[in-house]
Amino acid sequence: MRKNIFALVAFTALTLVGCKSEADDGVGEKPRSSTETNFFFRDGATHTIHMQEKEKRTVTIDGATDNFTYEAPVGYLSVSKSTDPSPSLVIEAEDGSTGSHDIRISDKTADGVGITATLTVIVGERDRGWDGNNFVIENIDGDKTTKDAKDYVDIEVPEGFTYDASTLKPDGAGERVTIKQTGTLLKVTAKNHYDETTPITFRLTKANAEDRVVTIKRVTKFWRTNGDGTVLQGLSSNVYVTQRSFDMLQNPPKVPYTVKEVTYGYNNPNVSPSGFELYRNPIITKIDLNNVEAINSYAFYNSQNLVTVVADKVKYIYGGAFAGTKIKRINLPEIERISGNNSTYYMYTFPTTLQSITMGTKVKSLDSYLFLKELREVRIASTTPGAISMSSQVMQEGNNTTLYVPSAYVNDWKLKFSWVEQTFKGGIKGM
Repeated sequence: MRKNIFALVAFTALTLVGCKSEADDGVGEKPRSSTETNFFFRDGATHTIHMQEKEKRTVTIDGATDNFTYEAPVGYLSVSKSTDPSPSLVIEAEDGSTGSHDIRISDKTADGVGITATLTVIVGERDRGWDGNNFVIENIDGDKTTKDAKDYVDIEVPEGFTYDASTLKPDGAGERVTIKQTGTLLKVTAKNHYDETTPITFRLTKANAEDRVVTIKRVTKFWRTNGDGTVLQGLSSNVYVTQRSFDMLQNPPKVPYTVKEVTYGYNNPNVSPSGFELYRNPIITKIDLNNVEAINSYAFYNSQNLVTVVADKVKYIYGGAFAGTKIKRINLPEIERISGNNSTYYMYTFPTTLQSITMGTKVKSLDSYLFLKELREVRIASTTPGAISMSSQVMQEGNNTTLYVPSAYVNDWKLKFSWVEQTFKGGIKGM
């Protein structure tokens, strides 16, 4: 009885091991699965992959030799053969190629026996931005605030549809965008800033077909630059850009990506701004200077509602640039020099509202008449005070301002600037 039990256990174990093995393909090789990028090539095999128009994909022909051949339908798929690092087909679905297309693949075994299999490519329509009969543009970046930004949006128009200019709404929308159709391509270009609650809409029409509707929610065009786009000169419009345009944004509007410099302003009361300028302009409440490196004298002088300035790339700030604004704190990680004015004007570079200013490690020069007595703290990350030129008149008299520097270098700062605790009445401390 005990002997029979052992025999039964041994038989069961062998049976279980056998069940774990996959069935081979008749030639002693286990079949491998085919995927969207891999076709297990065997005689008579078929496999289907799915692509979209204008998509390009490499599909490995698993099991083929470098001598395999193929036949592909003309006018729908662009197909080429590759053997590096393994036999494969490079398939590109052409525009307008929707449908099912067969690629016939042939090869020979080591014995010279012919093998043929079929790879079916089902091509779906690519996303052209349409949702049924509607196309929505969230924003046209008329300021071109990123490296590859465009101040227009291209729309692929369905065959037979044309832009109907009479459907452009609301009134005056033609002053905010320009619309031009060339064949099946419609270009919508930013012309003037638009941020009203009612979106801009227009229609594409075709006989005996339902209209297609395009909706534009926003056109961003705050700024005006010089001819080559490197100097910020002012607002793009004193009509279409309003204080509401600034206030409604959670983040400050960026200036164009290409801008490196902010133009000069004026502190002369006899100069009357027209409303386009950056100085003495009450509607500007916030600004992101993007890639700006230099802010010229009086650039934002007496723009009395300017509170927020993002200046991550700024290296140079010149006299009176922010005088009369309402900036409370500013971070200048790349700053190298801040200039002041001579005693004839007593025009400090920053306003009375400034509470905190932070500078990075690249500071080289801090001139006279930069900070007013209301300033609470100055933070400088430099560990090389010996490389810095700083005026003892950098601060207004009667202040209680504290200078913060890296803790391990407080004594180095004191040695370089022996007057530092007389100028900064709040003393010098480590951070």
